[in-house]
Amino acid sequence: MNRFAPILLLLAAACTGEHESAPAAGAAGEVEITAGAAVADPTAGEPQPPADPSDDDGGEAAAAVVREYYAAIAARDYARAYRLWGDGGAASGKSFEQFRAGFAQTAAVTATVGAPGRVEGAAGSRYVSVPVEVHATTTGGATQCFRGTYTLRRAVVPGATAEQRRWHIASADMQPCAGSPAPGAETGGGGDARRRDPAGAAGGAGESGSAAGGDDGDELAAHAADLVRRFGQRLARVSLLAPAATLREQIRAEYAPLVTPELLESWLADPSTAPGRDVSSPWPDRIEVRDVRRVRPDTVEVTGDVVYVTSVEAGRGGAAHREPVRTTVVRTADGDWRIARFERSRGGR
Repeated sequence: MNRFAPILLLLAAACTGEHESAPAAGAAGEVEITAGAAVADPTAGEPQPPADPSDDDGGEAAAAVVREYYAAIAARDYARAYRLWGDGGAASGKSFEQFRAGFAQTAAVTATVGAPGRVEGAAGSRYVSVPVEVHATTTGGATQCFRGTYTLRRAVVPGATAEQRRWHIASADMQPCAGSPAPGAETGGGGDARRRDPAGAAGGAGESGSAAGGDDGDELAAHAADLVRRFGQRLARVSLLAPAATLREQIRAEYAPLVTPELLESWLADPSTAPGRDVSSPWPDRIEVRDVRRVRPDTVEVTGDVVYVTSVEAGRGGAAHREPVRTTVVRTADGDWRIARFERSRGGR
C-alpha cells in the first residue's frame, strides 16, 4: 500500500539517496543522498554501533540500521536495502522489483536521522521508533520535504535466529512537511511522486493516514492496505487483560493515530469491544491483507487475517491461528484516511 511515488520512496526508503553520514553520539545524523554519488564513511573517529547488532537491544543499534539503509541506497545496492525491511523485504509492502523501480525518478536526498525513542516490548518482540526528516529532489528538479519516523522491530523469543534478532524496518510513517508540495505535485520526471509504501516512499501516508493526492485507485488501495497492516502491528501492544484504566490508556496510545475519533471513543467507552491481546499465547502478531476494494470515493474495504503466533512461530515463522477480519478505511473531513470499522470473524482457522 504505500504505493505512492518514488520521491516518497525516498522517504520511507529513506529515499533514493546516495551518501550518508552518521550522527555524533547523542546527536541527529544528516545523510545526503545524490544519485550516482559514492558512499563515504562519515563515522570515522566516532563511536560505532556493534558490528553485529543481532543481540543489541538498544535504540542506537536500530538507528544504525536506518543509516545502513541509506548507505545501501546510496550505493545502489537495492537488494541489501530491501533486506533491511522485515520478513526479507516483504514488510515494505512491495516486491523487490517494485522496490527498486521506485527509485528511478530520484535525483538527490538529504536526510536527518534523529535520536531513537525508547525501546518497547510486546509479545516476544522489541520495537523502537527513529525520527527522520527528508528533503528530496526528483530528476525533474521538483523538491519536497517529508518528516516522520521509521518503526523497527526485532524478535527476542527463545529459538529466534540471529537474523530474526536483528533490528529490521517494520514500517515507515512519513508526511509532507508544513508548506511542502503534496506528494502528488509535479515531480518533473513523470514519476509517481505519491508512492509511499514503507518500501520506498513516505512510509505509506503516515500514521495519520494522509493519502496525499490519493485519488488514484491503485495508490489508494495500497495505502489502505498499509494502514491496516500497521494497525495489525499494534494489536499485541494492547492487553485486554489489563485493568480498565490501563487498557484505555493503551487503546488511546496505540490506536488513536490510525482510527477515526468515533471508533476510538466507542472502544474507550467499552474496552471489551476493542481488538488486542486477550490471552498470553497465542497473541496477534500482524494482519495479512488478502483483498482491497474501493466501495465509494471516500471508502475502502480491506479484508484479511489477523495472524496469531506463539513463541514457536515468532521464532521460526508461520501462524498458530488465523482470524478473518474486515476493515473499513474512510477519508475524514480533514483529508486523512483512517480505520472506521474493524470486524472480526471468531473461530478462524
